[in-house]
Amino acid sequence: MPIAVKVPKLGSSVKSGVLVRWLKEVGSFVAEGEAIAEIETEKITLDVEAPATGMIMIHYVSEEEIFSLDAVIALIEAV
Repeated sequence: MPIAVKVPKLGSSVKSGVLVRWLKEVGSFVAEGEAIAEIETEKITLDVEAPATGMIMIHYVSEEEIFSLDAVIALIEAV
């Protein structure tokens, strides 16, 4: 079952971020809690962790792309 990857809530004042780089490529197997992407907001830089164990199916956001923090940035096929 596909699991949506979203950025954790960062407070009400933070609305968007930039995906600095993907740490895991499409097709990579990841463990729940493993860092899969690095994002930057106007205040901080942080890693986005896999919400489930499985394989990364698709990246919806490209590196250096600005995105809304409520957006789905990737899908993981859970195992």
